[in-house]
Amino acid sequence: MIRRFSDEYRSELHRNSDNSLTKSLLKRSEHEELYDTEEMNKLEVNLITFDTMMFIRIFLDLDFTSNLELIPSVYLREMTFSHQERQNSLRSTLRKHNHLLTSNYPDYIKLTPPIVVFQNCEPDEISTIKLSIMNTGKKPICIQASVDCQNAFSVKNISKGDKHKKIAQGIENVFEIQFRPSHLKDYFQTMKILVADDEFDLPFFGRILIKMACLGPRALIDFPDVIEMPAAPVKLQVTKTVILKNIGRARGVVNFSVEKPFSVVPEKIYLDTEKELAWKIEFISNTKGLFYKQISVLYENGELLKINAMCTADNLNISINHRHIDFEEVFIGNKKSYEIEIHNESAYLVQFHFLKYKTLEEDKKSLARMNKKFFQLKEIGYKKSALIDYEEITLPGVHEAASERIFSDQVKFTSIKDLMFKNANFEVLPNEGDIWPWTSSTVTLIFSPTEVGKCFARAFCEIQGREERIVIELKGIGIGPKLSLNVDTVDFGYIFFCSVHKFELLAKNLGSVTGTLQFLKNKLIFGGVLNCTPDELTLVPGEIKPFLLTMSSKTVGQFVEEIYFLIKESNKQIKCVIKGKVVSPRLMFSEDRLDFGEVPLGFPVTHNFSIHNESPVKVPFIFKVMNDGQELALTCWNAERGEKLAMSPKEFIVTPLEGGIEPNETINVSVSY
Repeated sequence: MIRRFSDEYRSELHRNSDNSLTKSLLKRSEHEELYDTEEMNKLEVNLITFDTMMFIRIFLDLDFTSNLELIPSVYLREMTFSHQERQNSLRSTLRKHNHLLTSNYPDYIKLTPPIVVFQNCEPDEISTIKLSIMNTGKKPICIQASVDCQNAFSVKNISKGDKHKKIAQGIENVFEIQFRPSHLKDYFQTMKILVADDEFDLPFFGRILIKMACLGPRALIDFPDVIEMPAAPVKLQVTKTVILKNIGRARGVVNFSVEKPFSVVPEKIYLDTEKELAWKIEFISNTKGLFYKQISVLYENGELLKINAMCTADNLNISINHRHIDFEEVFIGNKKSYEIEIHNESAYLVQFHFLKYKTLEEDKKSLARMNKKFFQLKEIGYKKSALIDYEEITLPGVHEAASERIFSDQVKFTSIKDLMFKNANFEVLPNEGDIWPWTSSTVTLIFSPTEVGKCFARAFCEIQGREERIVIELKGIGIGPKLSLNVDTVDFGYIFFCSVHKFELLAKNLGSVTGTLQFLKNKLIFGGVLNCTPDELTLVPGEIKPFLLTMSSKTVGQFVEEIYFLIKESNKQIKCVIKGKVVSPRLMFSEDRLDFGEVPLGFPVTHNFSIHNESPVKVPFIFKVMNDGQELALTCWNAERGEKLAMSPKEFIVTPLEGGIEPNETINVSVSY
């Protein structure tokens, strides 16, 4: 379809530009192009497009400024009026707003009808309208009418009298306006009427709708006034299909818009004359209640219709048999399960998801936080890209493009998967699925504690058909490995000054899971060094293993210390008390001096003495002779056997050289020189 203005029509429109009604009824193309008169004569195109909504206001006798919510049935009714039905409507004495159509005319002139409209006329057929002009003033007036007959309109005065008709007070003059269209388009013409010395313009219109429309015919699609959707479960989509048919004589191009929770598919249609199309209205709501919205139907020519859509959303009968699950005590590393059932007592197939949050608003906030982090990473990536470009590590822009792609993918795949229920101690299997009508679905809840103590979590079951999410409370107690020591107190007894004392400590696993017991090394308050070998033990259930404690101290006195072992899996500590007394040894020697006198070379001389242990503990001993040699000394008996003289002879031989003396025990020691 082509829209252009010839010079002739342009000048005609300018001459009528002061008429506000003319301005309202005419719409110019958004892209006007000028052509010379000869070229325009070769084109059969629609030169003028009427504002159909303004005509509807006139037809319905509405104020031009009032709000018009036009429903489809009224639009179809008004646009399918026959020519005679339209004339009867415009001549009705019940009309209240005719004065708006004649506001620019002299007060003493009354026109019937107030506007001349030809509707649904056939090409090459003559349609007529009688226009009466009544003098309501106090003196006679003289009128003269003229019209350009080149545009399918012609006018003749059918009242008696000459061409310059004089109308007395209260008398009307009748004109017959004939319209004979040649093409399918909107027509506009101006009838000029001279009244005495005044001149005013009367617009009248001819409009036809037939096949082979150029521009004039309008699409008329049989939309319903009201679309009542079937009752919908919450969060489940229902669809209603409406078969639309274009009963007009022009191809229809229509755009639709509607607010949530309604939607339409498609949102734009192209429908040829006498063709049908399946149009779908969809409804899905997250809350229950009665919903009412208006679907805006906007034709290509600007006609705006309103369709009322309504639907009711309600909850389905869906329930969970248990909502509070107590797993009681479970060892760390072990698992305990519990089964619940979701009952779907409805005729709908529904989906369920176990999510982290209670409401949709919290879901949106969580996704927004994640996207915010992605944006922050994106900014860091841009700075890194700038540095890489500056250092010319890669081609300019390559790293930035890669970062942009990664960011886009991260945002794209941020979805409900990131909102699914996750917990370190609890698991839901399956965490999503379908439930068929009139059936139940079994869900397994698993408690696998990773920490010792009370564990608690909430899983929110999002189910189609229910407005609110069902809360499942999960709780249990995590128990670590049951490891223990064979004693709570280690008594070292008497410990000699600077000597090393050992004690074997047994660890046992009394539980059902493997555990690791670790010695926590700490500085002794009393002083001294305490070591444990090994520093940790791993014990399977029922196993016993030893720790070897070794202690030495340079401080004499009574001591009591606390040492700790850590159960690594539960972070629980086991206390053990060590005590004892560090004492100095007390030995009594029978001789404090050995005098060997003169000793012949090669003939050893032996002296004896005794040592008595007066200490309450066994005293270990070892004898050392300072500055003595390392080799056995040569005796006369060894010399006879041919042994040679030692280079570093060992002159003193002590027997016994080392040993231990029990409390209150005496030993004899011999020394040979």
